[in-house]
Amino acid sequence: DRAANGKRMAILDISGAIIEGKLRVNIKYAHTMFNRQTIKALCTDYQASLTGLIEHCKGPGAGGYTPSDFAEAGLDQDDLDDILDDLDE
Repeated sequence: DRAANGKRMAILDISGAIIEGKLRVNIKYAHTMFNRQTIKALCTDYQASLTGLIEHCKGPGAGGYTPSDFAEAGLDQDDLDDILDDLDE
């Protein structure tokens, strides 16, 4: 995206969306600030990080709740763990 005067609003813009069930990531960058190889390396690292995150989330130990799942309750992780332990008993 560009401002009304035609100037790029950010030197690096990463956006993503789920389209037809697939994550599509679009990276726009200022060609005068970055060379193509730097952006290609960024893309490779970004994809590797996403793949690692997906693999972690698919693993047997992944899952559970975090305080952000219950933001309005004002819990920290220890409080939440105590509540969940009580529910498992």
